[in-house]
Amino acid sequence: IYRETVRVTTNTAGAGSATGTAKTSKVVEGKVKAVYMDHDSSAPASVDLTIAESGQTPALPILSVSNANTDAWIFPMQQAKDAASGSAITNQGADVVAADHLAVTIAQANNSQVFDVTIVWDDGR
Repeated sequence: IYRETVRVTTNTAGAGSATGTAKTSKVVEGKVKAVYMDHDSSAPASVDLTIAESGQTPALPILSVSNANTDAWIFPMQQAKDAASGSAITNQGADVVAADHLAVTIAQANNSQVFDVTIVWDDGR
């Protein structure tokens, strides 16, 4: 199990519209098990968090959280699909597997706010 905290500082685009992006220093290879979002203490309720692969095309989305400003652990899963038909399997999730540096993006924040995002992954060793 690996763990890395990424610090994202937003730009000065304006209250409620500032953004920022930072990447993991390590390549995340394996199942993303958990993400902890530590919001800036004065973050507005409009904050969006997106995590995705940063160097792949198309980039695999890992997590997307909209309009949240409460510190929390989040356990990302993707919708499980039937292998033959591709249709969603009701109430079933599957691990999200990454193989790239991850880009952590904050949007709709205030000027120069700081967010710490901790990503935990299992490389299967």
